[in-house]
Amino acid sequence: MFALRLLKLTTIQLGIAALAGSTIAGPFVAGHVVGTRIGNGTTVVAATGTTIALEEYPPAVSATASQIVELPASSASGSRIVVSGTANAQAQINLTNDGRYLLVTGYDAALGATVSGSASASVPRVVARIPVANPNAVDCSTAFNNVGSEDLRAAGSQEGSNIYAAATNVGTFYTSFGTNGAGTAVETIPTGNTRNIVIFKGQLYDGNTTGIYTIGTGLPVTPQATTSIGTLNADLRGWVFESYNPGVDGVIWTADAGATHRISKWTFNGTAWTEAANWGAVGQAPTG
Repeated sequence: MFALRLLKLTTIQLGIAALAGSTIAGPFVAGHVVGTRIGNGTTVVAATGTTIALEEYPPAVSATASQIVELPASSASGSRIVVSGTANAQAQINLTNDGRYLLVTGYDAALGATVSGSASASVPRVVARIPVANPNAVDCSTAFNNVGSEDLRAAGSQEGSNIYAAATNVGTFYTSFGTNGAGTAVETIPTGNTRNIVIFKGQLYDGNTTGIYTIGTGLPVTPQATTSIGTLNADLRGWVFESYNPGVDGVIWTADAGATHRISKWTFNGTAWTEAANWGAVGQAPTG
């Protein structure tokens, strides 16, 4: 058993696929889908430090990954990343807005170590930065040590230098690339159960199980108030804006891990969001 969270290079693509393979070192291809695979693809995973790999698939339906890049898990502290094998909200993958880097979150811990619920002061929460043009140049030097026992659900960035991370129940934090230490909380009151980070039209958003929120104005680096843009899925895990004009209109695509929702398209009429369409079997529970 393992999880795979997918995105399409240039646009987040929601879905589920799986296959193990051997590592190939080459640039990711624009238009292809890249996902995080937890574990080796064959062995049942445990609730301890587990490997993460990036799998790339061509746009046509295929069961075979065009390449698989293993993220460093056996390196020294400060240059490794693992994730809990059974936590389905971890190891989300996001593309920076400039299209140059993939960001994956996890823990600076040894394989097999207890990670979920550990103290971030001793087990820092890592944001791995992977260059699209050179996936082997994985950098795990960016980490947070002040998010308590919470995990990092996801990270986002405009250009890969200024990084935001969603830390479950303590909200969204900011840091600069290469910083290993205390991040800056950018929410005056955390939204709680934070799931994802999205930057759209220069505005920072995070979200929890039911809603999406703006954080201040633009890309804040100090604590700011959050404002809900409306209620969507019952168990929102990941989303991408197709368009959004506050108070006017918008389209959002979401992944919902609840029992009754799947991958959904939501439209905004200036007042409320409505689920316009959905795909997948009920209870399929896509997570990102």
